[in-house]
Amino acid sequence: MSTKIFQKLFNIAEVSNLPKEQLIEYKKCLIAHRENMAILNTAREESFKIGMEKGMEKAIEKGMEKKSYEVVNNLLATGNFTISEIAKIVDVTQAFVKMARRDLKK
Repeated sequence: MSTKIFQKLFNIAEVSNLPKEQLIEYKKCLIAHRENMAILNTAREESFKIGMEKGMEKAIEKGMEKKSYEVVNNLLATGNFTISEIAKIVDVTQAFVKMARRDLKK
């Protein structure tokens, strides 16, 4: 048998030999520890969930911005629209259109 098993058996024997008051106190501490671990695990799961949601929101925003950038570039390339018109069509700011135009000229 491994040392780990012997250690576990020793701990069980040690606990079972505790006086009644100490055994009750041990069990209370064990319950408190398990409750704290459950709370910690729940907090980790919630934090992960919130992080994933925020990450997805950012990814969607980035994708939408990239698509808007492409549409603005396409409209600028035609030469048929003013900055103001493009901003209205694509539903972006004029500053966004100007930035795209600067990038397009590079």
